[in-house]
Amino acid sequence: MAYTQSYSPEYLAANRSQRLTNVAIVFGVLEPIFVGLFYISRWKSGTAHRWDVYLMLLALPLCFSHVIVSFLFVRYAGDGHHVVAVPTNEIIIWLKLTVVEDFTYVASCTLPKITILTLYLRIFIEKWQRYSVFVVIGVLLLNYIVSMLLNCVLCRPFAYNWNKTIPGGYCMDIKEMYIWYSLPNIATDIIIIILPLPTIWALRMSRSQKIGVIITLLTGSVGIITAILRLVIFITIDVFQDITWLSIDIMTYTTAEPGVYLIAACLPSLRPLFKGIFKSKNFSIQSLRSLLFKKTRTDGNSYCVPNAGISDNRFHRLDDFTKSAALGDGTGTKATVTYSREMGSEVTPSPSSTKVDLESSCNTTDIRVQRTYCLSSEVGNVERVKARGVGSVLPYSESPCYW
Repeated sequence: MAYTQSYSPEYLAANRSQRLTNVAIVFGVLEPIFVGLFYISRWKSGTAHRWDVYLMLLALPLCFSHVIVSFLFVRYAGDGHHVVAVPTNEIIIWLKLTVVEDFTYVASCTLPKITILTLYLRIFIEKWQRYSVFVVIGVLLLNYIVSMLLNCVLCRPFAYNWNKTIPGGYCMDIKEMYIWYSLPNIATDIIIIILPLPTIWALRMSRSQKIGVIITLLTGSVGIITAILRLVIFITIDVFQDITWLSIDIMTYTTAEPGVYLIAACLPSLRPLFKGIFKSKNFSIQSLRSLLFKKTRTDGNSYCVPNAGISDNRFHRLDDFTKSAALGDGTGTKATVTYSREMGSEVTPSPSSTKVDLESSCNTTDIRVQRTYCLSSEVGNVERVKARGVGSVLPYSESPCYW
C-alpha cells in the first residue's frame, strides 16, 4: 500500500494481538476441562439425563468457536495491527470472521445462561421465582431470535458484509445494533444474579456455607463485567476507524464472556468430584431445596424442626414432639430410619431394618429431600401419629425424629 509510507515503521509494526491470544489460550484450556469434569460428575452420580446435560453439548462448541476465531483473527486477518498495515485480502478475511462472531456470540451467551437457569428451576420452590426464571429464559430466546434475524438483514446483499465494492449495497448502523445486542444481555445477567439471593439468605446454614453457595451460583456474574466493558467500548470508541487495531479489546471480551458463563454453568455439578474439599457434607446444591423445608408442627405448642440438609454419618435422637411417652415396641427398643425422596422417585428403607442409612444410595447431583423417623410397633402410637397427620405411616408406626 502506497499510503503506508506516511506512517512511521514503528506504527506499522505495532502489534497488540498478544492479549487476545493469551485469553484464547486460557479459555481454550479451561472450557474443555470444566465441561469434561461436568460430564464425569454427572456420569458418576447417575444424573446424565437432564436438560443441562444436553444444553452443554451445544454450548461447548459455540463457546469454543470464539477461541478458534480469535486465533484466526490474529493469524490470518491482521488483528492487532493498524489497519493501514494490513493487506486488503486479510481485511476481507477479518470482515468474514466478524460475521461468524455476530452469529455465534448471542447463541454462545444464551445457552450457558439457560443451563444456569435450569439449575434454578431445580432449587426454587416459590412460584414467583420459578415464573421469573421462565420469563428470563423467554427473554434470552427472544433476544437470540431477533439477533439472528438482524444478522441476516444487516447488510444487503449479504455479501456486502465483507465486499464493500458491490454496487447498491448498504448496511444498517452496525454500531447501534451491537449496542442493542448488549443491553438485553446485561439485563438478564443482573436478574440471574438477583434471583437466587432471597433463597440463599433464607437457608438455615452457616455463613461460610452461604458464602460457598453464593460463590458457586453467582460465578457467572463475572460475565456481566465483560459484557459491560464490551458495551462501554462500543459506546465510547469508534472501532471502525481502525478495525484491526481497536477491535482487540472487543474480541478479548467476546471470547471471555461466553467462557465465563460456560464455566459457571459447570461448577454446581462438580461437587461429587471434590467432596473431600468441604468439611461439611451439608454444603451441596443438591441439598438446597431440602434446606428450605423448615416446618412448624403444632400440638398446643409450636415446635420448629431444624433442617441441616443431609445428615452426617450418624443419627441424633432427640425428644419426640409429643413430649409425653416415647415411642417404643414395649421393650424400650427404638429404631431410626431415613426416608429419601429425589425428584419424584422414592427410596424406601426395608421395614426389617433397625437402622438404615440411605446416604450411600442417594449419591446423586439431584435435589434430595430426606426425612428421619422413629419406628415403633406400638399400636397406640400409630393412632396418635395418624391423628396428628404427621408423615406417612409405614406397616408399623412412625413419628418424626427431629435432628
